[in-house]
Amino acid sequence: MELIVEKIKAFRYSFVHLLMTLLLFSRSFLDYENGIYVTLAFFLLINLTCFTSEYFLFRYYQKNKEKNSNKGYAIFISVQVFYTLLIFLLFKLVLFA
Repeated sequence: MELIVEKIKAFRYSFVHLLMTLLLFSRSFLDYENGIYVTLAFFLLINLTCFTSEYFLFRYYQKNKEKNSNKGYAIFISVQVFYTLLIFLLFKLVLFA
């Protein structure tokens, strides 16, 4: 049980990002043909990038404990928001034009 709590704490920003993307984009692709599959593919791609980025960031700050992780996580959050919007625009404009 303690291991699960540690993993949730380690990836807390990714879980918050997952929840926010589910709330914001859950109905965005349902009008398209196979909308549920497109929505699932979108969420898979978004959250795969988010969790892998946070994993690498977490590992980096585990190895370099003397560095301040607040700046790294602030950059991580802004980059993830940018990735999310970029992938959303690619799905909306390019793939389904």
